[in-house]
Amino acid sequence: MNAQLAKVGVFNKLTQKRITAIADVRNSAAHGKWDQFKPEDVEDMIRWITGFIETHLANQGLHGIAAKGAASREARRCAHKI
Repeated sequence: MNAQLAKVGVFNKLTQKRITAIADVRNSAAHGKWDQFKPEDVEDMIRWITGFIETHLANQGLHGIAAKGAASREARRCAHKI
């Protein structure tokens, strides 16, 4: 879904890569791989996600995401899954 949302312009390629990196930190934590991240990584992840929500979701809801330059049916379908 991350790649699809970037492809249709909901967010850019850099944001897509950042989401992928954050997912790696989350997965490492969820699987107890403590040597693969630092506490600072988790703090940064929380800050970044908070900013992402404020930018992309807080005042727009799911319909705002789809309307933000991504009017295709695929974009609306992907945004609805968030």
